Amino acid sequence: AGSGIGRAAALQLAAAGATVLVHGRSPERLAEVAHTVGTDPLQADFAKLADVRRLADGVRARTECLHAILHNAGAFHRSHALTEDGHERTFQTNYLASFLLQMLLNDLLLRASHSRVVVTSSVAARLGTVDLEDLELTTRPYRPFFSYATTRLLGILFVRELRRRLSGAGVTA
Repeated sequence: AGSGIGRAAALQLAAAGATVLVHGRSPERLAEVAHTVGTDPLQADFAKLADVRRLADGVRARTECLHAILHNAGAFHRSHALTEDGHERTFQTNYLASFLLQMLLNDLLLRASHSRVVVTSSVAARLGTVDLEDLELTTRPYRPFFSYATTRLLGILFVRELRRRLSGAGVTA
């Protein structure tokens, strides 16, 4: 929620009366948004899965149920690099971290009478392809835009499957 769509959504939801738990990578940018919406910031770098787990613990410490989760993380890395977890950086930041966070918090969504999951994507998803034998694009030459596009496509596939799995449970994805 430190900038862009995430920041705008956090501010609008708070203005409409929602309690908004904001998270982001940059402590400085996040502090300003958290102060504006009236909650403590939850700093997490999605390039570190330990941060994602810590974020989930922080959410659990602040609430017993969630009415919405907005997955908006998106990074465009110009060079190939692995995270400390051993995953391709764009794949982990844009897809894997949100997937993990969702799995860690699903039960909080199910506790709300009606809840929603929103996954932002991009028109770039139209240019992505999913190779189940090479999800992290390790066997082909690294192409930054293709990597980004593929993670945006994976987000769409993720939310579609989430919708199917949570059908009838009071969760809209």
